[in-house]
Amino acid sequence: MMDELFITMARLDATAPRNREGGEGMTTEPAMPVRVGALEVRSALRLWVEIKTNGEIVALDASKLAKDKFAGKFLPMLQGLLAKAERAIDNPMEKHVYGNCLTMLTDGATGEEYECGEQLQAAPDADSTECPNCGAWYDLDQLRAERTAYFRKTPLPPREAREELETQSGVKLNKKTFENWVDRRHVRYVLERIGFGEKERRLYFPIDLLAAHQKIRE
Repeated sequence: MMDELFITMARLDATAPRNREGGEGMTTEPAMPVRVGALEVRSALRLWVEIKTNGEIVALDASKLAKDKFAGKFLPMLQGLLAKAERAIDNPMEKHVYGNCLTMLTDGATGEEYECGEQLQAAPDADSTECPNCGAWYDLDQLRAERTAYFRKTPLPPREAREELETQSGVKLNKKTFENWVDRRHVRYVLERIGFGEKERRLYFPIDLLAAHQKIRE
């Protein structure tokens, strides 16, 4: 656990904590050189281990710990620290959703064919991905091109554009965040109708919402 915390603390894991600790994610602040949460937990766990001269980390002997007058509280305290450490290092690699599997499968009981429909996920820079349900492989460059073309086909009103974004990519974008992006010109709009006595209607390409989301995440 100490080794894994060091990797997380020193930002050697190429992932982002779920709480976006260290100035990552939606903020424009620069990233911190270390992840403070992992550093604090590691410092607390340092009391429970011995670091050998060769750098090896070993747990303190239980008989030595038992001599402490607070030994009765050791177990719940240590359990709490380990749980906190696991949360600190639980940093799954960021994945994008590339649609759903279109492979046709056959129901073994009825013999009927059905579409797999499993969500396809992969790292942002991956070349291919495997369906976790049926094992079909997909060329992500082709999926990206198809998705871009689909998203570019018809501009939609704000709510429908956000719904289409979630359906096609799994990205959930609430109304307030969308409005903030519009105010800050992160997304472009299309004017469908302008005329005297008529209210202008702004439409958006879902692909522009996806591009804004990915740019801000980066």
